Amino acid sequence: MSSKQCVVDGCTRDAYARQLCKPHYRQFLANGDAQPEKPVRETAGTGNLHHGYLRVPVPRELRHLVGGRTSELEHRLVMAQLLGRPLHADESVHHRNGDRFDNRPANLELWSRRQPSGQRVEDRINDAFLLLLRYAPQLLALRTRRRRFRCDGQLWLDYSA
Repeated sequence: MSSKQCVVDGCTRDAYARQLCKPHYRQFLANGDAQPEKPVRETAGTGNLHHGYLRVPVPRELRHLVGGRTSELEHRLVMAQLLGRPLHADESVHHRNGDRFDNRPANLELWSRRQPSGQRVEDRINDAFLLLLRYAPQLLALRTRRRRFRCDGQLWLDYSA
């Protein structure tokens, strides 16, 4: 699929509507003309601030990682790229050094917000393993049986397969 660009000379943004990018389309709606001679305002370099985080445009080839959105918080986009998948609704990305503009992969951690809130995914996996090791070691020994859970969360085993 070919990427369509804004028809305004010198503009490299993706077309949004009527073969115009969002800024030129907004100028067209407001003035009846895209006003190509008038520069469009850029905020914060390639993105803008959203609650203290940097929101950046998402290239077409990466939109599958953010549910098709054209912009995303940069730290969430970087983490989705690292994982090679979209983030789940209950996952958050934590900045290790507390600097919301430092979106280097080494500074980002994937956290889960399910109960209990705000724990690292690696810590939760380790805790789950230790919990099973302590209270249900027989479940760790089961390798060939399929495990299923009932609606109330209790474990039952399916020995049929």
